Amino acid sequence: MKTIQVWHDFTCPWCAIGLHNLHVALTQLGHPKGAVAFEPYLLSPDTPPEGQDLRKHLGEKYGLAQVESMFDRVQSVGAGYGVELRFDLIRIAPQTIPAHALVASVATELRWGLVEAIHAAYFQRGEDIGSQTVLTACAAVAGIDAAPVAAAFAPAAAATIRAQAAGTRQLGIQGVPHFKIGGRALHGAQDPEALVAALTA
Repeated sequence: MKTIQVWHDFTCPWCAIGLHNLHVALTQLGHPKGAVAFEPYLLSPDTPPEGQDLRKHLGEKYGLAQVESMFDRVQSVGAGYGVELRFDLIRIAPQTIPAHALVASVATELRWGLVEAIHAAYFQRGEDIGSQTVLTACAAVAGIDAAPVAAAFAPAAAATIRAQAAGTRQLGIQGVPHFKIGGRALHGAQDPEALVAALTA
């Protein structure tokens, strides 16, 4: 079984698509999902703890006229893979540091289910995944109690995630999703066939 690392952020729709497709590839091959190492990447490291308005943030970054067309494009691609992205419900760009810290703190075999629960909360229901209440509910879905959720909001946990994310950029990774399967790097939301090929090469 090859080592699998995935650099991602929880508000990145391409990451949601790419991780879904990795799940499909691993299922096809009968590989355990727990073998995946989720590596933190912060798309917006300066996001405040309370989050920020998604459309305003993206509008300042890309131009307001581009935002809805960007949503339409990624929504269409996601639908082609069976990934639901409800941008009509998403209003906030949350801080994702606690979500990364929570995933890193739980047992390896629970991480995939937790990542999926967080994606569902954000992309399907438009919930604020920077909220301790929302992350507690996501943890419960994945069979995790509330204790590690509270710890994920501690300053020490945030410092660890920020350091790891800074290290990721020093590796030359400038965007996500980014996969490293064995010694092979794949960038972007790969389709299941490409991921199967990398896993079996």
